[in-house]
Amino acid sequence: MDKNINAVKIYSAVPNDGKGLVRVSRITWLATYPNKKFGITVKDLAQRAEFEKERIKRWRKNIKENKNRKTWVAKVRREIVGFCGANKENNTHEIGAIYVLPKYQGKGVGKRLIGKAFAWLGDRKNITVKVASYNTPSIKFYESVGFKKAGVVKKSQWHKLPSGKLLPEIMMKRVAYKQQKIFLKPSQLIAMIDYPPLHSPKAFTTYRKKFKSGSYVEPIVVIPIKIVVENLAKNKTRYNTYKKTLEQFLKDHPRAKYFMTGGKHRSAAATVLGVKIPSLIIKNDADVNGVNLLIDNGEITGVPPVNENFNKTLEELEEHFFEHKRFWTMDEKVRAMIENGDI
Repeated sequence: MDKNINAVKIYSAVPNDGKGLVRVSRITWLATYPNKKFGITVKDLAQRAEFEKERIKRWRKNIKENKNRKTWVAKVRREIVGFCGANKENNTHEIGAIYVLPKYQGKGVGKRLIGKAFAWLGDRKNITVKVASYNTPSIKFYESVGFKKAGVVKKSQWHKLPSGKLLPEIMMKRVAYKQQKIFLKPSQLIAMIDYPPLHSPKAFTTYRKKFKSGSYVEPIVVIPIKIVVENLAKNKTRYNTYKKTLEQFLKDHPRAKYFMTGGKHRSAAATVLGVKIPSLIIKNDADVNGVNLLIDNGEITGVPPVNENFNKTLEELEEHFFEHKRFWTMDEKVRAMIENGDI
């Protein structure tokens, strides 16, 4: 069996995957759920195999007909080695299950699968998942992608075993990211001193096409001036080396309201077209966590615009401007790009 993670490919499930889905479910259940304390035996779990034909039919029917459910499979060549199911039924968003064969666990397959689910479900509603209360590895996995424990599931019939026993389950919840996107003019944005060169003309062209066509363009991340300046001033010795420069810049640019943390290619594309720039304002760790959810969902790609927490993101800005000791707005940056013939 090829356990090379590069050999694992993720696909949307098709009806003919039903048999492979049931096989992965059977193997992972037998490896995961036996538990003396709760009286969950291998024998009881194995008896579920008697209903596999029925379950294969149910999988095939759901994949083919149920538009409110979606399943993704991880395959090595033609073998299914893991899967993730999600649904949007009854106005709720839920991860139905993630199962990965033991030999492929701990290699990032689960995160790749759930990333597909997050992208499909979106981040505007809470997402829930039920987990066996004693399945510590799964609980830690869900916590690593933003879920938190949200209570005990009472008498769930979904995982009822042939003996009549029920798997004890807890509910976990990934809270919706409710921060609103705003649209800013380039004159309102203080840009990074990371030009020249234009690192990716291809990225600029791609974003320009997206803006022109009205397609979705991922937001940049910005921080209010007051917060950034207060942080810059904490290190007085370093701050004093460019304090007067910054004060004069802000006096000359009264419209500037936010520091950018990146996103020059899409911002430049918007500026050239005269389009406002989609932006997310961050002010604390909760906002940084929200941005990281968008990264997990695939709604923000490329170089991460935030660090692991808000303070570290501010520290990176401080390092950047201490090094360069100059400032410009996004429209001034784009003007330089045009004058240099880069765009």
